[in-house]
Amino acid sequence: MNNDRYPARKGPLLQAIRIYIDANGRSPTLRELSALTDLSLPTLHSYIQRLKAEGLIQYQPFKFRAIRLNKDFSPFVQDQDPH
Repeated sequence: MNNDRYPARKGPLLQAIRIYIDANGRSPTLRELSALTDLSLPTLHSYIQRLKAEGLIQYQPFKFRAIRLNKDFSPFVQDQDPH
């Protein structure tokens, strides 16, 4: 049985990063992102590493606010029409 929840959470995680950057003008810390996504820090760190490996983000461990979006990730995010 495959318990990998990453594929289903990839889009919402990327969207949370984008929303945070748009609202605050800076990248979220892992703790802030953990609070936004309800993911534990170990799980979030694993997902961040996978996003980096896929080329969707840049991330430098041990650097404060080091998450950067690399490219368009709209195929992974469902449009949320407010109407």
